[in-house]
Amino acid sequence: AATVVGISKLIADDSDSEQTADDCEGDRDGWHRRLVVVGLPEMAVEYTMATSAWSWLVSDSRAAQGKTDAIMFVEGVVEGSRRRVFLRQLRAAMPLERLAHFLDAGRFSEAQAFAKAHGIPRAEVARRRVEQAVVRTADEALETAEVDEVLGLLDDARDAGFAADSCMRLVAATLADTQRLLAHARTTAGGDALRTAQVADATQRLGTWVELGGRTAFDCHGWATFRSSDLAQQLRALVAQGDIGRMAALWRRHHGDARVHGDIGAALQGLPASVDVGRLAGWLGAEVLPRLGLAQHETVAEWIEQRARALATRLDDVTGARRLLALVTAETPAAPGLLALTPQRLVD
Repeated sequence: AATVVGISKLIADDSDSEQTADDCEGDRDGWHRRLVVVGLPEMAVEYTMATSAWSWLVSDSRAAQGKTDAIMFVEGVVEGSRRRVFLRQLRAAMPLERLAHFLDAGRFSEAQAFAKAHGIPRAEVARRRVEQAVVRTADEALETAEVDEVLGLLDDARDAGFAADSCMRLVAATLADTQRLLAHARTTAGGDALRTAQVADATQRLGTWVELGGRTAFDCHGWATFRSSDLAQQLRALVAQGDIGRMAALWRRHHGDARVHGDIGAALQGLPASVDVGRLAGWLGAEVLPRLGLAQHETVAEWIEQRARALATRLDDVTGARRLLALVTAETPAAPGLLALTPQRLVD
């Protein structure tokens, strides 16, 4: 099978009849041409495409050398006093490529009319507009009116899986709109177990992000990073800051995450020595140790003993050391070796 490509004479926008170039020489406003692709040997028109009045087929020197089979055409575009010329491959005239051009330029009404004229389903237009919105929100979050529009487009797309995935990737400017997107994702996930679990995880992470932020304004782009981040690394960062309140919040909400649970012992190694011992002991005793498996319990218990030793010998805080040891020993006297060490102040 082969194809023949041609471009028509000028056609008035309000007519289907071809005119000669002399009929509108110079001023071509209100005129266009049509690119026609004919399949051989059937001589059937595979599709036609309206192009600007300033369009011509061109030859590509690489074709003669067998380096490409692309068919090229030039299309001039006049926008007010501005004139631009584009060199396009034939695929740029394919309906979906042409549709993408209108959408990329924000010419949505033209895109809808074009889709209707070329039999492109409304769902396809909606899907492509949502995909554009997802890309755009990496830099610019959606306002409430835009969220309303996107949710309408997702209904038009009629693809529940696509809707759920898109809602979890879109970035809304406010907490309320972010919650709306996740609620829509939850609804459209339906009986898909994997997507339902992903939506549940995103919803839980959103709650954590809000709690970590306290009373500060909702940071939508910070949330976009946090929702796909490694929570174990997030916990390590909070531990390194010595932020007991925030690291306790993250642990409380995500200790069931395998990465978080398995990394807690290593994370604690980065805890600054200046952290308040009372708050640390309270958190470890009430929320960490009771939730650990045997292997991690041993790792954390070993770290607690090391921290207690450091408190007694380097900071001369025997009381704090005893408080930590009480978490991992049945009786404080079980560690006489620790308390028998000479405090650092008596060595200097």
